[in-house]
Amino acid sequence: MVDKGEERLSKARSEVNHSNYWVPILGSAIKILEIFYGAESDLTLHQVSAKAKVGKTSAFRILYTLDKLGYVEKDPVTGKYHLGLRIVAAARKTLAGGNLVQVARPHLKKLRDEFDETVNLAVLQKDEIVYVEILESPHPFRMTDTIGARIPWHSTALGKSIAAFLPEERVRAVLKQSPLKRFTGKTITSTREYAEVLIKVRDQGYSVDAEESELGATCIAAPIFGYENAVLGAVSLSGPTPRVQDKQNRVANSLKGVAASISRSLSSGYVDRLD
Repeated sequence: MVDKGEERLSKARSEVNHSNYWVPILGSAIKILEIFYGAESDLTLHQVSAKAKVGKTSAFRILYTLDKLGYVEKDPVTGKYHLGLRIVAAARKTLAGGNLVQVARPHLKKLRDEFDETVNLAVLQKDEIVYVEILESPHPFRMTDTIGARIPWHSTALGKSIAAFLPEERVRAVLKQSPLKRFTGKTITSTREYAEVLIKVRDQGYSVDAEESELGATCIAAPIFGYENAVLGAVSLSGPTPRVQDKQNRVANSLKGVAASISRSLSSGYVDRLD
């Protein structure tokens, strides 16, 4: 099936290529940035040049400029390139309606200060779940990750909280493309078991990653809803297993309250799906 969005974009590019207003070097720079969006690993100058169909000299100059501006980064050891934090920060402002991080931040700070553990905010972007905000615990021994990092659907509390409120056929399609990888001895690797877990998440309104992603680490999450009560993302609290499990019920209740408050702020028509 042809993606109508991609079809429109291709048509628009064809039109502007014949326009007197078209700026070739800017067009090449954007094409190069787009190459990185679907890349699964760092890219060499030759790969960027070939994939973007931009001459190697021009590609080098563009990459050099983007690197200086922070939109791509060059690994000093391998000489390969990947997206920089500057573009992650720019994307974060537009993800999930644009104001999710701003709306959520005061709630995340309150949650972090209440439990002294790391608090995370993630959104669903197409078929990927991405961290858009992380407030770290003040403890020297804490759980943390990187803004912009992608999150597994099956082994994380954030992934389960989001998947539980999506159409079943969409979840099955994603899992078909991304097999259930085992990270620890406790990771769910059966689609049937995963489906049963999602039913439980819907019933209780929160999810748990009990050392399924990393031994010694436990994470609890609750879903966030937006327009027409569609799930947008999730908020979670993570930390060393003994600390988190000791207060699991309190954490779960606080997370559900915070997620509901964020959801109400994002959509005036929000109705609590977890009542």
